Amino acid sequence: MKIQGIIEAKKLGKSGEGEFGAWQVYEFTINGKRYSTFKQSVYDMFVVGQSVEIEGEATEKGFNMKTMKLVEGDVAAVEKVPQNAPNKRNPYDKDPVGLAVEVYCTTLDKGISADPKLVMENAIEVVKQAREAFE
Repeated sequence: MKIQGIIEAKKLGKSGEGEFGAWQVYEFTINGKRYSTFKQSVYDMFVVGQSVEIEGEATEKGFNMKTMKLVEGDVAAVEKVPQNAPNKRNPYDKDPVGLAVEVYCTTLDKGISADPKLVMENAIEVVKQAREAFE
């Protein structure tokens, strides 16, 4: 099963220690649904606002993510987040400036060395693309 969409949010999930040592769950919200992985490298590779495709299979416990990759170009076929979903707020109702700053800070937090002006321009473009995808 393949799912395409825009990363609306990402966060650290549950963590703990088990038989094989410490573990951490890394969560992504795509198309209003949460998907998770135990791989920090996958979590670190992607930022909010990017178009991605995840591949995996539905299981009794949820979705078993096998791969996640960037999608170039238009993601028009993506299931759109309902504008007035019950008991859910649309993540794109946020101030676009705040979203751009969030993308900018996340990019810099990842240690990417680039001209800060170019990073901000990219962040603004990502927010514009994300908003257009859900209009």
